[in-house]
Amino acid sequence: MKLLKPVFTAFILVTLSFTTRAQTIEPSIGFSPEKGLNIISPDSSMGFKIGFRLQQQFVLTAPFYDESISAEYLIRRGRAQFRGFIFHGKMDYFIQLGMDRGTVRLLNAEYRWKPDKHTQIAFGQLFPPSGRQFHTVSKVFQMIDRSPVSRFFFMGWDLGVRIDKTFPVSKSFAFKAAGAVTHGEGMNTKTAKGGWAYTARLDLLPFGLFNKGGDYSESDLFREPTPKLALGTAYYLNTDAFTEYGNPAWDGLEDNIGIYYADFVFKYNGLSLLGEYINRTVDNEMININGTIMYSDIISGDGFNIQGGKFISETVEPTFRFSLLNPNTKAQSFRSNFTRQEKYTLGLNKFFIGHTLKLQSEIGYVRDTYPGDQIQDYLEFLVQFSLSF
Repeated sequence: MKLLKPVFTAFILVTLSFTTRAQTIEPSIGFSPEKGLNIISPDSSMGFKIGFRLQQQFVLTAPFYDESISAEYLIRRGRAQFRGFIFHGKMDYFIQLGMDRGTVRLLNAEYRWKPDKHTQIAFGQLFPPSGRQFHTVSKVFQMIDRSPVSRFFFMGWDLGVRIDKTFPVSKSFAFKAAGAVTHGEGMNTKTAKGGWAYTARLDLLPFGLFNKGGDYSESDLFREPTPKLALGTAYYLNTDAFTEYGNPAWDGLEDNIGIYYADFVFKYNGLSLLGEYINRTVDNEMININGTIMYSDIISGDGFNIQGGKFISETVEPTFRFSLLNPNTKAQSFRSNFTRQEKYTLGLNKFFIGHTLKLQSEIGYVRDTYPGDQIQDYLEFLVQFSLSF
């Protein structure tokens, strides 16, 4: 027994030693509404996160010009997201799959190099830094969807390189600059023989940086304690668009697409106000090919959107939006579509866990003007339940 006692003691010590070492090499695994399912290595040199977004929507449309009422229930967005980092956060990767149109689409597929906390260089399939609402994540929308103006002029994902840089000059002033060079042919499309697309964006923040990146999150969930304002402008030029954004039949016609953006966001103590103006021009939008008139798939025009909201409690926010859209009259007439659209919307948001879990409802009045000054008015009622992490 006297011999067994020190042997047993040594065995316990060795076992505890191995147990302690095993515990130190186990990765950190966590799950939260903000971060989703995340795994981080013991030395924090690399990590991985899985998230998803599911937005279910009910739409009721009631035209004034007849007695027909249509109802629609759909999965507005289904997203699966995979993020990770290596080199202690210097290199990120982001993959996003869209699963809301009966098939799986690769949306984002990009690497993001971060040489410092104010600089990011991304390459792969990504969003060019164009209008504010274009690259505001749908999870943090104040209204149920983008404005009719943003949706009409939506250009989508492209393949290329993007650089973002923040300049925090002082606590009361900062500015952001971003630029991108993409091939200008849309998602996962081989580079065509047309030209490239170039995007540049500048944001001025005269009262300093927003809390937790709130200039690209539409409701003032963080209750900015002092007024915060961001003024932004951007320009997008797609030279000789050829495939998805242009028309292959127009090869060699230099179908340039130019888009100008101007926008702002203001937040203070639960109040938020956002505005955006977009103007798009399309070269050779209408041409005659062997006696046949053809129009580009991308239509020129301009539009303006303003929206806002104010929290009346910790979790309830009434909202409003006004959108005015003026697409090219000839191109729209060719398609028998509206030549002008006005939309007035009132909404109500209920936040259960911030933007992670929320219920949104809206009622909108829409007036569409068609060729010959024909007017069609209708009401639109929407309800959306959103779960994202």
